[in-house]
Amino acid sequence: MRELEIYILLLLGPSFTAVQSQTDLVKPPKTKHEEELLVHENATLVCEGDKKFVWTFKYQDREVRFQEKINHGKVGDTHVSTLQLNNSNSQGHYYCHYENTDLSDPGASATTYVYLFSKDKDFAELHLSEEIGTIKGNKGDQVVLDCRPTHPNLTVVVEHGDKEIHRGPLEDPRVGFVLRNLTNEHRGDYLCKIHDVVKEFHVEVLGPPTPPWLNISKNTYPVVGYDMELYCRILDNKYEAEPTFTWIQPVKDNRTSQTTEHHRLHSHMFYTNYLRVRNVTLKDSGTYKCKVNIQGMLPTEMTSNLIIKETEDPFVYVKPVTQNLTCNKGENVTWELEVESFPPMPRFETNARFIHKRFKNGTNKLLIEKVAPSDFGEHTVTITTANNYSKGVKTARAQLYLTVLSQTELKIAGIRDTTEENSTITATCNATGYPMEKITWQYQSCPRGECPNHRSSGKTRG
Repeated sequence: MRELEIYILLLLGPSFTAVQSQTDLVKPPKTKHEEELLVHENATLVCEGDKKFVWTFKYQDREVRFQEKINHGKVGDTHVSTLQLNNSNSQGHYYCHYENTDLSDPGASATTYVYLFSKDKDFAELHLSEEIGTIKGNKGDQVVLDCRPTHPNLTVVVEHGDKEIHRGPLEDPRVGFVLRNLTNEHRGDYLCKIHDVVKEFHVEVLGPPTPPWLNISKNTYPVVGYDMELYCRILDNKYEAEPTFTWIQPVKDNRTSQTTEHHRLHSHMFYTNYLRVRNVTLKDSGTYKCKVNIQGMLPTEMTSNLIIKETEDPFVYVKPVTQNLTCNKGENVTWELEVESFPPMPRFETNARFIHKRFKNGTNKLLIEKVAPSDFGEHTVTITTANNYSKGVKTARAQLYLTVLSQTELKIAGIRDTTEENSTITATCNATGYPMEKITWQYQSCPRGECPNHRSSGKTRG
Protein backbone atom coordinates (compact mmCIF):
# COMPACT_ATOMS: atom_id res chain seq x y z
CA MET A 1 0.00 0.00 0.00
CA ARG A 2 1.36 3.45 -0.92
CA GLU A 3 2.15 5.75 1.97
CA LEU A 4 -0.57 8.31 2.72
CA GLU A 5 -0.27 11.17 5.17
CA ILE A 6 -3.16 13.17 6.62
CA TYR A 7 -2.11 16.66 7.67
CA ILE A 8 -4.55 18.21 10.17
CA LEU A 9 -5.04 21.82 11.32
CA LEU A 10 -7.06 22.11 14.54
CA LEU A 11 -9.48 24.99 15.23
CA LEU A 12 -11.16 25.05 18.62
CA GLY A 13 -14.91 25.06 19.35
CA PRO A 14 -16.02 22.10 21.39
CA SER A 15 -12.88 20.25 22.39
CA PHE A 16 -11.53 18.66 19.13
CA THR A 17 -8.40 16.61 18.48
CA ALA A 18 -6.97 13.89 16.25
CA VAL A 19 -5.27 10.63 17.25
CA GLN A 20 -3.42 7.78 15.60
CA SER A 21 -5.99 5.28 16.91
CA GLN A 22 -9.21 5.25 18.88
CA THR A 23 -7.45 4.03 22.04
CA ASP A 24 -4.76 6.76 21.97
CA LEU A 25 -6.81 9.91 22.59
CA VAL A 26 -4.98 13.24 22.47
CA LYS A 27 -7.12 16.00 23.88
CA PRO A 28 -6.69 19.43 22.26
CA PRO A 29 -4.93 22.19 24.12
CA LYS A 30 -7.02 24.98 25.56
CA THR A 31 -5.20 27.65 23.53
CA LYS A 32 -6.64 29.01 20.26
CA HIS A 33 -3.52 28.61 18.13
CA GLU A 34 -3.44 25.94 15.41
CA GLU A 35 -1.91 22.55 16.06
CA GLU A 36 -0.51 20.23 13.39
CA LEU A 37 -0.28 16.46 13.35
CA LEU A 38 0.98 14.09 10.66
CA VAL A 39 -0.42 10.55 10.47
CA HIS A 40 0.04 7.65 8.07
CA GLU A 41 -2.51 5.64 6.05
CA ASN A 42 -5.52 6.51 8.22
CA ALA A 43 -6.59 8.72 11.10
CA THR A 44 -9.23 9.00 13.75
CA LEU A 45 -10.77 12.38 14.46
CA VAL A 46 -12.11 12.78 17.98
CA CYS A 47 -14.62 15.31 19.25
CA GLU A 48 -15.50 15.93 22.92
CA GLY A 49 -18.37 17.99 24.27
CA ASP A 50 -21.47 18.19 26.38
CA LYS A 51 -23.80 16.17 24.11
CA LYS A 52 -23.88 13.91 21.06
CA PHE A 53 -22.21 15.14 17.84
CA VAL A 54 -22.83 14.96 14.08
CA TRP A 55 -19.94 14.79 11.57
CA THR A 56 -20.05 16.77 8.29
CA PHE A 57 -17.49 17.31 5.51
CA LYS A 58 -17.61 20.61 3.60
CA TYR A 59 -15.76 22.12 0.65
CA GLN A 60 -17.20 25.29 -0.91
CA ASP A 61 -20.95 24.60 -1.26
CA ARG A 62 -20.69 20.80 -1.04
CA GLU A 63 -21.58 19.11 2.21
CA VAL A 64 -21.62 15.42 3.15
CA ARG A 65 -23.00 14.16 6.47
CA PHE A 66 -21.30 10.99 7.68
CA GLN A 67 -23.41 8.00 8.65
CA GLU A 68 -20.65 5.38 8.80
CA LYS A 69 -17.26 5.01 10.47
CA ILE A 70 -18.54 6.96 13.46
CA ASN A 71 -18.49 5.91 17.12
CA HIS A 72 -20.26 7.74 19.92
CA GLY A 73 -19.66 7.27 23.64
CA LYS A 74 -19.17 8.97 26.99
CA VAL A 75 -16.22 9.31 29.29
CA GLY A 76 -17.74 10.39 32.57
CA ASP A 77 -19.96 13.35 31.72
CA THR A 78 -18.13 14.11 28.46
CA HIS A 79 -19.54 12.99 25.13
CA VAL A 80 -16.89 11.56 22.81
CA SER A 81 -17.38 11.03 19.06
CA THR A 82 -14.82 9.62 16.62
CA LEU A 83 -14.62 9.58 12.81
CA GLN A 84 -12.38 7.17 10.91
CA LEU A 85 -10.60 8.59 7.82
CA ASN A 86 -8.61 6.94 5.02
CA ASN A 87 -7.51 7.71 1.46
CA SER A 88 -11.09 7.30 0.13
CA ASN A 89 -12.06 10.53 1.90
CA SER A 90 -11.73 14.03 0.45
CA GLN A 91 -9.40 16.83 1.48
CA GLY A 92 -11.14 19.73 3.17
CA HIS A 93 -12.89 20.86 6.36
CA TYR A 94 -14.35 18.26 8.74
CA TYR A 95 -16.91 19.50 11.27
CA CYS A 96 -18.19 17.94 14.45
CA HIS A 97 -21.26 19.82 15.61
CA TYR A 98 -24.37 19.41 17.72
CA GLU A 99 -27.61 18.40 16.06
CA ASN A 100 -29.59 21.18 14.32
CA THR A 101 -26.80 23.74 14.57
CA ASP A 102 -25.04 25.84 11.94
CA LEU A 103 -21.55 24.75 10.92
CA SER A 104 -20.36 28.34 11.21
CA ASP A 105 -21.47 28.66 14.86
CA PRO A 106 -18.22 28.50 16.91
CA GLY A 107 -20.15 27.70 20.07
CA ALA A 108 -21.74 24.60 18.59
CA SER A 109 -19.14 23.21 16.16
CA ALA A 110 -15.46 22.58 15.75
CA THR A 111 -13.58 22.09 12.51
CA THR A 112 -10.30 20.75 11.24
CA TYR A 113 -8.84 21.05 7.75
CA VAL A 114 -7.41 17.73 6.64
CA TYR A 115 -4.55 17.58 4.14
CA LEU A 116 -4.38 14.25 2.30
CA PHE A 117 -0.76 13.97 1.22
CA SER A 118 1.20 11.26 -0.54
CA LYS A 119 4.38 11.27 -2.61
CA ASP A 120 2.56 10.77 -5.93
CA LYS A 121 -0.28 13.27 -5.42
CA ASP A 122 0.25 17.06 -5.34
CA PHE A 123 -3.30 18.37 -5.87
CA ALA A 124 -6.22 17.73 -3.55
CA GLU A 125 -9.03 15.50 -4.82
CA LEU A 126 -12.75 15.53 -4.22
CA HIS A 127 -14.33 12.08 -4.11
CA LEU A 128 -17.83 13.52 -3.82
CA SER A 129 -18.41 13.80 -7.56
CA GLU A 130 -16.66 13.98 -10.90
CA GLU A 131 -13.93 16.60 -11.11
CA ILE A 132 -15.20 19.85 -12.67
CA GLY A 133 -13.04 21.30 -15.48
CA THR A 134 -15.43 24.01 -16.69
CA ILE A 135 -16.47 26.64 -14.14
CA LYS A 136 -19.29 29.10 -14.78
CA GLY A 137 -20.02 32.29 -12.87
CA ASN A 138 -22.08 35.43 -13.28
CA LYS A 139 -20.53 38.83 -13.80
CA GLY A 140 -19.60 40.42 -10.46
CA ASP A 141 -19.58 37.08 -8.59
CA GLN A 142 -16.61 34.94 -7.63
CA VAL A 143 -15.57 31.40 -8.53
CA VAL A 144 -12.94 29.08 -7.08
CA LEU A 145 -10.40 27.01 -8.99
CA ASP A 146 -9.79 23.85 -6.97
CA CYS A 147 -6.00 24.21 -7.01
CA ARG A 148 -5.50 23.14 -3.39
CA PRO A 149 -2.13 21.56 -2.58
CA THR A 150 -2.00 18.33 -0.59
CA HIS A 151 0.67 19.76 1.71
CA PRO A 152 1.04 23.31 3.11
CA ASN A 153 4.66 23.47 1.91
CA LEU A 154 3.70 22.96 -1.76
CA THR A 155 3.51 26.10 -3.90
CA VAL A 156 0.85 26.44 -6.62
CA VAL A 157 1.54 28.57 -9.74
CA VAL A 158 -1.56 29.75 -11.64
CA GLU A 159 -1.46 30.88 -15.30
CA HIS A 160 -4.21 32.55 -17.35
CA GLY A 161 -3.35 32.49 -21.04
CA ASP A 162 0.38 33.23 -21.19
CA LYS A 163 0.49 35.24 -17.94
CA GLU A 164 1.10 34.13 -14.36
CA ILE A 165 -1.43 35.49 -11.89
CA HIS A 166 -0.97 35.78 -8.13
CA ARG A 167 -3.30 35.33 -5.18
CA GLY A 168 -3.74 38.12 -2.64
CA PRO A 169 -1.56 38.17 0.48
CA LEU A 170 -4.51 37.16 2.71
CA GLU A 171 -5.84 34.42 0.43
CA ASP A 172 -5.99 30.92 1.93
CA PRO A 173 -4.50 28.23 -0.38
CA ARG A 174 -6.64 25.63 1.43
CA VAL A 175 -9.69 27.21 -0.28
CA GLY A 176 -8.23 27.10 -3.80
CA PHE A 177 -7.58 29.98 -6.19
CA VAL A 178 -10.37 32.58 -5.97
CA LEU A 179 -11.38 34.77 -8.93
CA ARG A 180 -13.35 37.71 -7.55
CA ASN A 181 -15.69 40.24 -9.17
CA LEU A 182 -15.87 38.37 -12.47
CA THR A 183 -15.62 40.32 -15.72
CA ASN A 184 -15.18 39.29 -19.34
CA GLU A 185 -11.41 39.48 -18.79
CA HIS A 186 -11.63 36.41 -16.53
CA ARG A 187 -12.90 34.19 -19.35
CA GLY A 188 -10.59 31.54 -20.75
CA ASP A 189 -8.26 28.71 -19.82
CA TYR A 190 -6.31 28.43 -16.55
CA LEU A 191 -3.41 26.16 -15.60
CA CYS A 192 -2.51 25.30 -12.00
CA LYS A 193 1.02 23.94 -11.64
CA ILE A 194 2.94 22.24 -8.85
CA HIS A 195 6.36 21.33 -10.24
CA ASP A 196 5.56 19.34 -13.41
CA VAL A 197 2.00 18.45 -12.38
CA VAL A 198 -0.69 20.50 -14.17
CA LYS A 199 -4.42 20.88 -13.51
CA GLU A 200 -6.57 22.60 -16.16
CA PHE A 201 -9.74 24.72 -15.86
CA HIS A 202 -11.92 26.69 -18.25
CA VAL A 203 -13.84 29.69 -16.87
CA GLU A 204 -16.99 31.11 -18.44
CA VAL A 205 -18.52 34.38 -17.30
CA LEU A 206 -22.29 34.59 -17.67
CA GLY A 207 -24.48 37.65 -17.89
CA PRO A 208 -25.38 40.14 -20.59
CA PRO A 209 -22.45 40.78 -22.95
CA THR A 210 -21.39 44.24 -24.02
CA PRO A 211 -24.03 45.65 -26.40
CA PRO A 212 -23.12 45.27 -30.09
CA TRP A 213 -22.08 48.05 -32.45
CA LEU A 214 -24.60 48.82 -35.18
CA ASN A 215 -23.70 50.98 -38.16
CA ILE A 216 -23.80 51.30 -41.96
CA SER A 217 -20.89 49.75 -43.85
CA LYS A 218 -18.64 52.16 -45.74
CA ASN A 219 -19.54 52.85 -49.36
CA THR A 220 -23.11 51.61 -48.95
CA TYR A 221 -25.81 54.26 -48.64
CA PRO A 222 -29.49 54.63 -47.65
CA VAL A 223 -30.30 56.16 -51.03
CA VAL A 224 -33.14 55.04 -53.30
CA GLY A 225 -31.95 52.63 -55.99
CA TYR A 226 -28.62 51.74 -54.32
CA ASP A 227 -27.59 48.85 -52.08
CA MET A 228 -27.33 49.41 -48.33
CA GLU A 229 -25.47 47.25 -45.82
CA LEU A 230 -25.71 47.44 -42.02
CA TYR A 231 -23.38 45.58 -39.69
CA CYS A 232 -23.91 44.34 -36.13
CA ARG A 233 -20.61 43.59 -34.36
CA ILE A 234 -19.85 42.04 -30.98
CA LEU A 235 -16.58 41.25 -29.25
CA ASP A 236 -15.63 37.55 -29.15
CA ASN A 237 -15.07 36.52 -25.52
CA LYS A 238 -14.51 32.82 -26.27
CA TYR A 239 -18.16 31.87 -26.14
CA GLU A 240 -19.28 28.22 -26.06
CA ALA A 241 -21.00 28.62 -29.41
CA GLU A 242 -21.19 31.18 -32.18
CA PRO A 243 -23.67 34.00 -31.42
CA THR A 244 -26.91 34.14 -33.40
CA PHE A 245 -28.02 37.45 -34.91
CA THR A 246 -31.66 38.42 -35.52
CA TRP A 247 -32.69 41.59 -37.37
CA ILE A 248 -35.99 43.43 -37.02
CA GLN A 249 -36.47 45.90 -39.88
CA PRO A 250 -39.26 47.91 -41.55
CA VAL A 251 -39.41 45.70 -44.67
CA LYS A 252 -38.15 42.15 -44.91
CA ASP A 253 -38.35 40.51 -48.33
CA ASN A 254 -36.15 38.76 -50.90
CA ARG A 255 -34.03 41.90 -51.28
CA THR A 256 -32.39 41.26 -47.88
CA SER A 257 -29.68 38.77 -46.96
CA GLN A 258 -27.40 38.08 -43.97
CA THR A 259 -23.84 36.82 -43.54
CA THR A 260 -21.68 36.41 -40.42
CA GLU A 261 -17.90 36.70 -40.19
CA HIS A 262 -15.45 35.84 -37.41
CA HIS A 263 -12.46 38.12 -37.86
CA ARG A 264 -9.65 40.09 -36.21
CA LEU A 265 -9.89 43.86 -35.90
CA HIS A 266 -7.40 46.03 -33.99
CA SER A 267 -5.86 43.03 -32.14
CA HIS A 268 -9.26 41.66 -30.99
CA MET A 269 -11.53 38.96 -32.41
CA PHE A 270 -15.10 39.88 -33.33
CA TYR A 271 -18.28 38.37 -34.69
CA THR A 272 -19.88 40.63 -37.31
CA ASN A 273 -23.24 40.05 -38.96
CA TYR A 274 -24.03 41.96 -42.15
CA LEU A 275 -27.59 42.79 -43.25
CA ARG A 276 -27.64 43.72 -46.94
CA VAL A 277 -30.66 45.43 -48.53
CA ARG A 278 -30.54 45.59 -52.34
CA ASN A 279 -32.21 48.33 -54.41
CA VAL A 280 -33.32 50.45 -51.44
CA THR A 281 -36.76 52.14 -51.52
CA LEU A 282 -38.38 54.82 -49.36
CA LYS A 283 -40.30 52.07 -47.54
CA ASP A 284 -37.01 50.88 -46.02
CA SER A 285 -36.92 53.95 -43.75
CA GLY A 286 -37.48 53.23 -40.05
CA THR A 287 -36.00 51.40 -37.05
CA TYR A 288 -33.46 48.61 -37.47
CA LYS A 289 -32.85 46.40 -34.44
CA CYS A 290 -30.09 43.78 -34.09
CA LYS A 291 -30.60 41.12 -31.38
CA VAL A 292 -27.67 38.93 -30.32
CA ASN A 293 -28.18 35.63 -28.49
CA ILE A 294 -25.20 33.86 -26.92
CA GLN A 295 -25.47 30.43 -25.31
CA GLY A 296 -25.55 30.69 -21.51
CA MET A 297 -25.87 34.49 -21.50
CA LEU A 298 -28.68 37.02 -21.50
CA PRO A 299 -29.52 38.46 -24.95
CA THR A 300 -28.33 41.91 -25.94
CA GLU A 301 -29.46 44.28 -28.67
CA MET A 302 -28.92 47.63 -30.40
CA THR A 303 -31.20 49.80 -32.53
CA SER A 304 -30.71 52.51 -35.16
CA ASN A 305 -33.17 54.76 -37.00
CA LEU A 306 -32.53 55.26 -40.72
CA ILE A 307 -34.07 57.70 -43.17
CA ILE A 308 -33.84 56.73 -46.83
CA LYS A 309 -32.89 59.62 -49.14
CA GLU A 310 -34.21 60.03 -52.65
CA THR A 311 -30.85 61.31 -53.90
CA GLU A 312 -27.34 62.29 -52.72
CA ASP A 313 -24.72 64.76 -53.95
CA PRO A 314 -21.57 63.13 -55.38
CA PHE A 315 -18.37 63.09 -53.31
CA VAL A 316 -15.07 61.23 -53.05
CA TYR A 317 -12.62 61.20 -50.13
CA VAL A 318 -9.26 59.46 -50.16
CA LYS A 319 -6.95 58.85 -47.22
CA PRO A 320 -3.61 57.12 -47.89
CA VAL A 321 -2.61 54.79 -45.06
CA THR A 322 0.96 55.90 -45.86
CA GLN A 323 2.51 58.43 -48.23
CA ASN A 324 6.04 57.00 -48.18
CA LEU A 325 7.12 53.42 -48.79
CA THR A 326 10.56 51.83 -48.93
CA CYS A 327 11.33 48.40 -50.35
CA ASN A 328 14.14 46.36 -51.90
CA LYS A 329 14.49 45.78 -55.60
CA GLY A 330 12.51 42.68 -56.66
CA GLU A 331 10.02 42.82 -53.79
CA ASN A 332 6.28 43.40 -54.08
CA VAL A 333 4.96 46.68 -52.71
CA THR A 334 1.38 47.51 -51.68
CA TRP A 335 0.01 51.03 -51.35
CA GLU A 336 -3.13 51.05 -49.20
CA LEU A 337 -5.82 53.72 -49.49
CA GLU A 338 -9.08 54.32 -47.60
CA VAL A 339 -11.68 55.62 -50.06
CA GLU A 340 -15.29 56.72 -49.55
CA SER A 341 -17.40 57.91 -52.44
CA PHE A 342 -20.88 58.38 -53.78
CA PRO A 343 -21.80 56.94 -56.14
CA PRO A 344 -19.76 53.94 -54.91
CA MET A 345 -17.18 52.04 -57.00
CA PRO A 346 -15.18 55.03 -58.36
CA ARG A 347 -12.55 54.72 -61.13
CA PHE A 348 -8.82 54.56 -60.32
CA GLU A 349 -6.22 55.99 -62.73
CA THR A 350 -2.50 55.60 -62.01
CA ASN A 351 0.79 54.24 -63.28
CA ALA A 352 0.23 51.19 -65.45
CA ARG A 353 2.56 49.21 -63.19
CA PHE A 354 -0.02 49.32 -60.38
CA ILE A 355 -2.59 46.53 -59.99
CA HIS A 356 -5.77 47.77 -58.29
CA LYS A 357 -7.56 45.56 -55.75
CA ARG A 358 -10.77 46.67 -54.02
CA PHE A 359 -11.74 45.36 -50.57
CA LYS A 360 -14.68 45.70 -48.20
CA ASN A 361 -15.32 48.81 -46.12
CA GLY A 362 -13.50 51.23 -48.42
CA THR A 363 -10.05 49.63 -48.38
CA ASN A 364 -8.22 49.77 -51.74
CA LYS A 365 -4.76 48.42 -52.48
CA LEU A 366 -2.44 49.30 -55.36
CA LEU A 367 0.18 46.60 -55.93
CA ILE A 368 3.47 46.66 -57.88
CA GLU A 369 5.01 43.23 -58.34
CA LYS A 370 8.81 42.86 -58.43
CA VAL A 371 9.71 46.50 -57.93
CA ALA A 372 12.48 47.83 -60.22
CA PRO A 373 14.79 50.86 -59.77
CA SER A 374 12.74 52.60 -62.46
CA ASP A 375 9.77 52.59 -60.02
CA PHE A 376 11.72 54.93 -57.72
CA GLY A 377 10.03 58.29 -57.18
CA GLU A 378 6.62 59.89 -56.90
CA HIS A 379 3.38 58.19 -57.99
CA THR A 380 -0.09 59.74 -58.25
CA VAL A 381 -3.52 58.07 -58.23
CA THR A 382 -6.61 59.92 -59.47
CA ILE A 383 -9.99 58.71 -58.19
CA THR A 384 -13.15 59.78 -60.04
CA THR A 385 -16.81 59.04 -59.36
CA ALA A 386 -19.06 57.60 -62.08
CA ASN A 387 -19.35 60.00 -65.02
CA ASN A 388 -22.95 58.99 -65.76
CA TYR A 389 -24.35 60.27 -62.46
CA SER A 390 -26.92 63.02 -63.04
CA LYS A 391 -25.62 65.34 -60.30
CA GLY A 392 -22.05 65.53 -61.60
CA VAL A 393 -18.57 64.06 -61.12
CA LYS A 394 -16.08 64.44 -58.27
CA THR A 395 -12.33 63.76 -58.31
CA ALA A 396 -9.66 63.26 -55.62
CA ARG A 397 -5.94 62.53 -55.80
CA ALA A 398 -3.32 60.94 -53.57
CA GLN A 399 0.47 60.72 -53.91
CA LEU A 400 3.06 58.15 -52.89
CA TYR A 401 6.84 58.51 -52.79
CA LEU A 402 8.44 55.12 -53.36
CA THR A 403 12.07 54.50 -52.40
CA VAL A 404 13.65 51.42 -54.00
CA LEU A 405 16.80 50.05 -52.37
CA SER A 406 19.23 48.37 -54.81
CA GLN A 407 22.92 47.86 -55.45
CA THR A 408 24.65 50.36 -57.73
CA GLU A 409 24.88 49.26 -61.36
CA LEU A 410 27.31 50.96 -63.81
CA LYS A 411 27.15 51.31 -67.58
CA ILE A 412 30.05 52.99 -69.42
CA ALA A 413 29.60 54.42 -72.91
CA GLY A 414 31.76 56.44 -75.39
CA ILE A 415 35.05 54.52 -75.11
CA ARG A 416 36.19 52.74 -78.29
CA ASP A 417 38.75 49.97 -78.45
CA THR A 418 41.01 52.17 -80.63
CA THR A 419 41.28 55.89 -81.33
CA GLU A 420 43.57 58.30 -83.12
CA GLU A 421 46.36 60.07 -81.32
CA ASN A 422 45.55 63.64 -80.11
CA SER A 423 41.81 63.07 -80.57
CA THR A 424 39.22 63.85 -77.84
CA ILE A 425 37.36 61.04 -76.05
CA THR A 426 34.04 61.68 -74.28
CA ALA A 427 33.08 58.88 -71.90
CA THR A 428 29.84 58.56 -69.97
CA CYS A 429 29.25 56.52 -66.80
CA ASN A 430 25.58 55.86 -66.03
CA ALA A 431 24.89 54.70 -62.45
CA THR A 432 21.60 53.39 -61.07
CA GLY A 433 20.76 52.26 -57.56
CA TYR A 434 19.98 53.60 -54.09
CA PRO A 435 21.64 54.65 -51.90
CA MET A 436 23.90 56.06 -54.66
CA GLU A 437 27.65 55.48 -54.43
CA LYS A 438 30.28 58.04 -55.39
CA ILE A 439 31.88 57.20 -58.74
CA THR A 440 35.56 57.96 -59.46
CA TRP A 441 37.49 57.53 -62.68
CA GLN A 442 40.93 55.96 -63.00
CA TYR A 443 43.25 55.86 -66.02
CA GLN A 444 45.80 53.14 -66.70
CA SER A 445 48.54 53.80 -69.25
CA CYS A 446 49.24 51.20 -71.92
CA PRO A 447 52.43 52.56 -73.64
CA ARG A 448 52.94 49.51 -75.86
CA GLY A 449 49.30 48.88 -76.49
CA GLU A 450 49.34 45.98 -74.05
CA CYS A 451 46.75 46.49 -71.30
CA PRO A 452 45.15 44.08 -68.85
CA ASN A 453 41.89 42.54 -69.99
CA HIS A 454 39.92 44.77 -67.62
CA ARG A 455 39.47 48.48 -67.20
CA SER A 456 40.20 49.69 -63.72
CA SER A 457 37.77 51.91 -61.83
CA GLY A 458 37.51 52.83 -58.19
CA LYS A 459 34.34 53.27 -56.10
CA THR A 460 33.93 54.82 -52.71
CA ARG A 461 30.59 55.20 -50.91
CA GLY A 462 29.57 58.84 -50.78
